[in-house]
Amino acid sequence: TGGGGQGDLVRTETHMNLNENLTWTKGQHLIQAGFQLPDWSRRGFYDRTNVGGTFYFSGLDTYAAGRPYAFIQQQGNGDLALLEKQVGTYIKDDWQLRPGLSLGLGVRYDWQNYFHDDNNVAPRVSVAYAPGNQKTNVLRAGVGAFNDRSGPVVIADVLHSQPGGLTRIVVENPGYPNPFASASAAAGQPPSIVRLAPDVQIPQTVQYSVGLDHQLQKLTTLSVTYTGARGYHLFRSRDVNAP
Repeated sequence: TGGGGQGDLVRTETHMNLNENLTWTKGQHLIQAGFQLPDWSRRGFYDRTNVGGTFYFSGLDTYAAGRPYAFIQQQGNGDLALLEKQVGTYIKDDWQLRPGLSLGLGVRYDWQNYFHDDNNVAPRVSVAYAPGNQKTNVLRAGVGAFNDRSGPVVIADVLHSQPGGLTRIVVENPGYPNPFASASAAAGQPPSIVRLAPDVQIPQTVQYSVGLDHQLQKLTTLSVTYTGARGYHLFRSRDVNAP
């Protein structure tokens, strides 16, 4: 489906991470709080791929006849450097209600730049119960929300599409070997644009689990756990101009 490599692409990464965690014990409560920079990085995307263009043929017969169905070429300024910022903070309380019964309550907040979705609060709750006096069985259950991150590639695609950046041209039924020989191609083709949807949201996953721990011997425990997850607002990329 393509010609030569034309794979002139350089990516650079410079990262900084920071984690600060505090623990406070008071009575039956173990409170933990923290502030995190999961990733604060400078990303470089120096893209000069496919500057010569690529013809696409449906098969060997159309290739032999010189009838490509598409020509794709990338031009413009492929030099891009962006600062990716990710921030997170949380607080959690492990509460010993009574011997054999504990409750965990927590909430986390995550934020990353280039997205206008700031409502990324993720609550979590868990419970552990050990019935009887021997405490050989422990029932555990929990449910919580977890925020995802986009990664730098989708952000780079959006920034590359801004004016003064890269231009990706798709010509259907081009001339061959001159793709712009046809009248429609010579008149100019609209460039491809990558952008975030105006209502884009950070994906969130709700995870839940229930399990049983049974102590067989002093140093041997058998655990059976069921875990499930359901995702919301998951990322997807689609071509709105696709036929």
